[in-house]
Amino acid sequence: MYSKKKRSICWTRPGLEVATMKVFKAEEFEVVKAGRDFVAAEPFDMQALASRMEKNESYIFWMQRPEAGISSQVVAVKINGTLYNPNMKLEKAIFRHIRLTKNFCNVEVLPDGTKKLRLPVRLFNEKLRTSNRFEVSAPRAQEGERSLFKYCACPCASSTRSCARATASR
Repeated sequence: MYSKKKRSICWTRPGLEVATMKVFKAEEFEVVKAGRDFVAAEPFDMQALASRMEKNESYIFWMQRPEAGISSQVVAVKINGTLYNPNMKLEKAIFRHIRLTKNFCNVEVLPDGTKKLRLPVRLFNEKLRTSNRFEVSAPRAQEGERSLFKYCACPCASSTRSCARATASR
């Protein structure tokens, strides 16, 4: 069901909470990587939409403000010709196959040389929060010192927390 003035899409199902996605204002952004248009019959079924998009990044549009850096990139989904900000549930379904590993870097370089994030910042922070890998004892701590591995900024990124490469810190 569409809300007034087509500002958001709401899905309801008996016994489930409402899932909402707001219309994305693309005029303020440049496309970093374009995705495919998702065509669906109305009214939309959120679970069917999430299951069709699960582990399929081809529907994602990566957008960035012209003056901003790589850390300000956001994702959008084009459904029936309209761009929407995906909600967290849809983001988790689409990027479910990406796992945080010890040397995970959230920046990838496209074939044309453009840098883009592998995970949206909001989802990356959520994965970090729920991960038990962001504080691990260092194998070679000096005697009397406790050294921790923490996720830090990657040298190829301009922002902090955009990379999960571990570096020792006191």
